[in-house]
Amino acid sequence: MSDLIYQFLRFGFVGGAATLIHFIVALGISALYAHILWANAVGFVVAFFVSFYGHRHYTFAGRNIPAGDTFWRFTPVAVGGFFFSEGLLAALLNATTLPETAALSLTLATTASLNFLVSRYWVFRHCQTKSA
Repeated sequence: MSDLIYQFLRFGFVGGAATLIHFIVALGISALYAHILWANAVGFVVAFFVSFYGHRHYTFAGRNIPAGDTFWRFTPVAVGGFFFSEGLLAALLNATTLPETAALSLTLATTASLNFLVSRYWVFRHCQTKSA
């Protein structure tokens, strides 16, 4: 298999773990009578750190990019993904009859797919160096 396929599978593993943690935290907090949108925010924060660590050290390992560089690119992508997911979740809850669990699942799957593309081609991309 090509490196891209292996990388996509690793991204899926790390992203799946982060998404599962996000999902469990969000549903757990929602069960404590917090609104699902607030619960989703807490789930996002927990998953953010799981995702950054996993992608930096597993999915995109070996790229020798300083952690600070990737963190400052990863953060706006993740925060943008969060706002996208909040908007999509709110829209699905308001415009459809989907149960919260189904709406949250669809939202997380959509957001994860978009994040792979941005992470691969911007956040963790190889930096070209100029030769002397």
